[in-house]
Amino acid sequence: MMSGLENWAAGRLAVSVAAPDARERAWLCRLLEAAGIHCRAYADARGAVTAMQGGARGAGAPDLLVTALRAERDWLRLARARSPGLVIIGFSPLIRANDPGRFAPLRGLLGADYVLPSPVDGAELLAVLVLAASDISDSHALYRAS
Repeated sequence: MMSGLENWAAGRLAVSVAAPDARERAWLCRLLEAAGIHCRAYADARGAVTAMQGGARGAGAPDLLVTALRAERDWLRLARARSPGLVIIGFSPLIRANDPGRFAPLRGLLGADYVLPSPVDGAELLAVLVLAASDISDSHALYRAS
């Protein structure tokens, strides 16, 4: 099995983007696709998690979920239950760009592995994606393939 970074290099890294603003969703997907990442866009985490019911190679089961952190915690917990090893990158306007480390202890409460300020900076998102892809274990890739 390949790691998340190897899947990215091979063009097989799958990311779901959940954001209520259509322009932001489209911009995030364009950014990811320009970086060689397969992207599916949803209006919210509920839509992304519902699509995960499609099975490992069906509509869902992304490697990563990039989502606005609003009232999404229950849906993020369900996403983790449906796809063990899913890495979640959350963003929120409540996180100030000059002090994101202050929110690091809250990641678990927010339901995210990584948190970014919103609006999202493209270079910062890509840097976090490198870290997040390295967190994707072979066991998650094995789960997705089953």
